[in-house]
Amino acid sequence: MAGKLVNLIGKRRNRSSTSSGDETSPLHETKKIRNLAETADENTNSDHEANDEIMKALSKIEHFGEQLNSIIARLGKLDSIESSVRNIETNLANLKARTAKLEEFEATAKNDIAELKKSCSFNGDKCKEHRDALKKQMEEQNKK
Repeated sequence: MAGKLVNLIGKRRNRSSTSSGDETSPLHETKKIRNLAETADENTNSDHEANDEIMKALSKIEHFGEQLNSIIARLGKLDSIESSVRNIETNLANLKARTAKLEEFEATAKNDIAELKKSCSFNGDKCKEHRDALKKQMEEQNKK
């Protein structure tokens, strides 16, 4: 910016005036200075406006970066939740398999118990028959 101002001042000084040849009037010098000041102010204002726009853009970018970081943090939490859900699904599948095996064992055990009951009742009936037959034999032998 300072370079622009020096450049403008140099250009103004090198220009020839249309009034009285080589001499310039104080009014003309005042106009030159005022014009230079206005030009410098305009350049300064446009530079300030450009700087303001740049600062606003940087502020927006920083805010956007913060939002992205919070999103990334949330995604990290989602990853851990997803991992936990996968572990739960695996455990659930294992529990289902174990439950199926236990139900199969229960059915087998019920069949075995039913067969044992039948066998016991059959054996009990046979025992009664043999006991009754033995009692008859003993009674017959005792009568003799």
